[in-house]
Amino acid sequence: MALYRHVDVSKVGDATVVRLLDREIRGEAASNDLEPELTRLVSEGGAKNVLLDLGKVEFVTSSAIVQLIMLNGALSNAGARLILCSLRPEVYDAFSMMKLDTLFQIEDNEAAALDAFTRPPPPPPAEEEPAADVSNAADDEDVLSDDSGRDFADDEAASSSSTGVDAG
Repeated sequence: MALYRHVDVSKVGDATVVRLLDREIRGEAASNDLEPELTRLVSEGGAKNVLLDLGKVEFVTSSAIVQLIMLNGALSNAGARLILCSLRPEVYDAFSMMKLDTLFQIEDNEAAALDAFTRPPPPPPAEEEPAADVSNAADDEDVLSDDSGRDFADDEAASSSSTGVDAG
């Protein structure tokens, strides 16, 4: 009996290369079987650099994606890295649509992914700043200003006096 049913595992230098064998990762059973196999790599194998080759995968369910997110977190907490590679266009599109391409480091192929382990990891994506609350902007003239500190309320008052249009 094979050690792993859903993955093929090999070592290439300092990296543990994990090739998913299933074309579709769907249903609770598949993700429940896959998760322990991936977790075992970290807990028992002590993997520090994990390359996850998704080249054969044509379909991934949300529960499988959750497992990948959890694996990424577990590896990160252990001071290890996860790089995904060889995503088919339809799988990459799904990751991109969910903005997972900003969470995971994704490389085109296995060689590029192995090379990426020799470089420092990319910085995490910058968090988007929350939009300014302008719900009370009409009540607060100081809300509208630019980086120069110029107050637009003063500009509006000046323009209304020169144009005859009431800015208020």
